[in-house]
Amino acid sequence: MTQQQAAAALEEYRAERGPALRRLRSWLEAQGAAPGDQLDGTPESTAPLRDRITARITALGTDPRTLDTDPTRSRWPSWARHGKLVDPHPPEESLLLADGFCADLPERHPALVERLVDALCERDGVVSVHRYGPAALVVGVPEWDEVRLKPWLSLWLERNPPH
Repeated sequence: MTQQQAAAALEEYRAERGPALRRLRSWLEAQGAAPGDQLDGTPESTAPLRDRITARITALGTDPRTLDTDPTRSRWPSWARHGKLVDPHPPEESLLLADGFCADLPERHPALVERLVDALCERDGVVSVHRYGPAALVVGVPEWDEVRLKPWLSLWLERNPPH
């Protein structure tokens, strides 16, 4: 990806944060949950929301279509469209739920993002971490590929819940 493409992808991602959070709120309402209770900004609301989303994603399983034949791909969040997903891949609903959860975390828990930045800066191989607003980090880690960075981030979030 060129610098210009990366800049465009970052702007696209940032523009998606508001709609992602609105989709999550709508999904919670459709489930009969009060979004205000699930997205109240407290650390105590994060675990039940994560559990609710994880249960739904688990129930959805994987999409039976291949990436090449999935007609929903153009509606996926930009990080999923530009990322390196492989078959079997998650269905669109799973990607949108994960996107909504990721949109909520930095907005409601900015201190968590600061702790994440600090942890990333301490890792061997990380050469830069730039924060673009509350919802986007650009991590310069030339020796890691996306397959290594994403699991590290997932494990870190699981081990470091907001407080």
